[in-house]
Amino acid sequence: MTVAIALLSGLFPQIIRSGEDPSEPPYKWPASPRYPLWTQHAPIQGWRIERVPKGTHEVFLRESGRERKANGVPTRQNPCLKGVDEDLFLLHFDYADYLKAGGPPIPGMEAHPKPVFLGWDFYDFAARYRRWTGERGLYRQYVIADQFGGIDAEPLRVPLFRVDPSSPESDRQRLLMPLVAAEGSGDFMVLNAFDRAGMTAGFSQMAAHTPDDLVEMMKHLIQDETLRADSYADPRRWFPELAVTTDGRLSYRASLEQSGEPCSLEAITAVRNSNEGFSRSPGWAYYREDFVRFCNPDLKVIDQAELHFAARWLMWSLSPKMRAAQVEPTCHNVERTLRKLALPQAEIRADAAAVAAVILFWNDGIDYRKRVAKLLAQPDPVAAFLALESREGDPKAAMCGKELICHSPTWFQVPERDRQVLNRRVESVRLLFEQAPSILTRLRQLNYEFADGRLVERPEETAPSGS
Repeated sequence: MTVAIALLSGLFPQIIRSGEDPSEPPYKWPASPRYPLWTQHAPIQGWRIERVPKGTHEVFLRESGRERKANGVPTRQNPCLKGVDEDLFLLHFDYADYLKAGGPPIPGMEAHPKPVFLGWDFYDFAARYRRWTGERGLYRQYVIADQFGGIDAEPLRVPLFRVDPSSPESDRQRLLMPLVAAEGSGDFMVLNAFDRAGMTAGFSQMAAHTPDDLVEMMKHLIQDETLRADSYADPRRWFPELAVTTDGRLSYRASLEQSGEPCSLEAITAVRNSNEGFSRSPGWAYYREDFVRFCNPDLKVIDQAELHFAARWLMWSLSPKMRAAQVEPTCHNVERTLRKLALPQAEIRADAAAVAAVILFWNDGIDYRKRVAKLLAQPDPVAAFLALESREGDPKAAMCGKELICHSPTWFQVPERDRQVLNRRVESVRLLFEQAPSILTRLRQLNYEFADGRLVERPEETAPSGS
């Protein structure tokens, strides 16, 4: 399994009195969200999450850390080297009932049914957040469940998102590949809840806090007739609380017996809580607090609702149909994101569109849209994008702590706090193009149309020759 989760929650809109600092007491966090996830719901018989107390498996984690250090994993990317004296989380369920429901076989379970490894809780001193995470983060390996003995649990494994050359959608898949490489290496099992988004999920890390990411993904999955016709992948098995209103809004129902229109989860929140405290800025008015708190009620604790959301999403993702259903809403999200550039031209090269999406999925604020517009004005936007990365041995390379940060040339100046993140995203794309040069070659043969996201062949005489 590959999971990374940490913590955030939103809060209900509050009336703020003049002179009051809402990030400090006497403000109190609400006891619970308005629309709570049903922690009593069991998608499969025997559904139960076990918290393995601190220290129980410290010796095995430390041993795993030593093994991974011997294999060249840097110490700062290998927190289990220190023992990680923290809680672990295992998901128990009836494997026979799982198979009866149509779940795909899980290797290692046939002879000896056992729980699956969900994750572990530790304090990330670099980010200063409590994290609940699994085998890997978005950019670095953590713990591999089957590398330490003593924990009788099975990791979840699914294929990564990859281009299928035989698919009629192969060009759209190529357009997505740089983005998914930067977000989570194409891993469907990555979850992330350590920042203001509250929860991000899927191979492209759709976020819960905005109106067009995980909200739109969930609406698409809930209404997908192929999924609803499949016993295992049926969204009503995994998220019976969620529905879509007659006017197309993601909504919540308090019980299966509820009559009438369910309550919308898409209410706009003018002020909210994040890792930085509250914000009155109108720029945060898109925040979908009710849905964030449905996924992850409270930043400061690991609660059952967050664990159940994670477990449900991960087990649902074992369905190949569910994973396939994530592609279309991801493509639509890329289209909406690129249209925010509001460029005068109707189309750009597809390779340029792909790297623009890599940046804008991370930050699509007005300043970054201006920077991306400058990037796209370069003679070769992909080469310019790759040149942002700092490389070991490069005399221009800068360091922050022990980590390289991007060059940040004058035409693409970014705050220093963002430079490490940008460097890692560029590095991910560079490695992708080095390992699969055919992706870049094909993207250079296509144009991307802003109006509808179509990919069309470029005139042969103007197409660049290769990577």
